[in-house]
Amino acid sequence: MLDQDDIGPGPMAQFDDNSAVIFGLDSSFRLVYCNPAWDRFALEKGGAHLLGAKIMGCNVVEVAPGPLKRFYFGLYGGVLRSGASADRLYECSSDTIFRRFHMHVERKKLPNQPPWLIVMNSLVLEQPYQSPEVQLNKEE
Repeated sequence: MLDQDDIGPGPMAQFDDNSAVIFGLDSSFRLVYCNPAWDRFALEKGGAHLLGAKIMGCNVVEVAPGPLKRFYFGLYGGVLRSGASADRLYECSSDTIFRRFHMHVERKKLPNQPPWLIVMNSLVLEQPYQSPEVQLNKEE
């Protein structure tokens, strides 16, 4: 298994100060890196059990719910095989906040190592949900 020690601090350190939620996956889709934004997002959503140090080595495709397993397996596998990056928009909202993210997936390769992935999730839109009454009043 490729791990953060194999990748080294150089390639990953560049993501530590990024506000996007960024993680690295080995060629078997196991988590090998999470930037600090991952932990902040997990804590904001009440996911202390999802802090990077607690789930490092976890296969992110295997723990994805139902239909998302197939989606992530296809997306990550396609990028690993082709080397072409992929971009997707997705929603990750809470009961009160609407959030839209842009996901960018790239294949990376180090000498004498299998390819791995870097996944960057940037916030595109965040706004509170509005009650239907507020929306109706705006239309009048």
